[in-house]
Amino acid sequence: MTIVNEVIVTGRVKRRLIDKAAKLWQRLSYWTKASDVEFDDGRTAEEKIGNINGITSDFSLDAENICASSSMAHKAHERFYEFTDNGRIISIKIGDDGKPYIVYKDGADTVSKKLGEPEITTMGYSLYPGGTSGTFNVGAGHYAVYIADVTGTFGNSVGVGNYGEEHFQISYNSSTGIVTWKSSVHLFGGYITFAVIDC
Repeated sequence: MTIVNEVIVTGRVKRRLIDKAAKLWQRLSYWTKASDVEFDDGRTAEEKIGNINGITSDFSLDAENICASSSMAHKAHERFYEFTDNGRIISIKIGDDGKPYIVYKDGADTVSKKLGEPEITTMGYSLYPGGTSGTFNVGAGHYAVYIADVTGTFGNSVGVGNYGEEHFQISYNSSTGIVTWKSSVHLFGGYITFAVIDC
């Protein structure tokens, strides 16, 4: 077999002068089809990735030919760790007594814990001076935290009034004990009650 020494040149195009007086050039680009690009395993680019029809960050989209973006993968990773208590919960199983158990890591040990009626306590906090977001420390290690009640006055940043329906969102970090809240409207004081669940 004859060895050919070659230098691969990329990023070049061919130009042809089509109007000398106007100094107008025609640019000729050479395009390669995906079916013409062959990988080392003999398959073409079309065969390898031809079915991919885009990238998305939308969790609601269900399509086999759309790839997940890194943003979507990051959100899925965060949700997984939130659901598994930062990776401590390994699995959920049904025990010999027919009851559900969670299997989780406790240091170097693997522990099974029976799921029963959760213990729910309430914690109240003042929303003064108000705003559209804030944080509270409800303590670390709880199973879940949700809003039981919100009272107070709301409006926009200027004054109190009915400026649309109020939406409250919270997130709880079980490692730090911090609850972060956000409101769709401006709160002028008030009181928020959290229901804290411990299994």
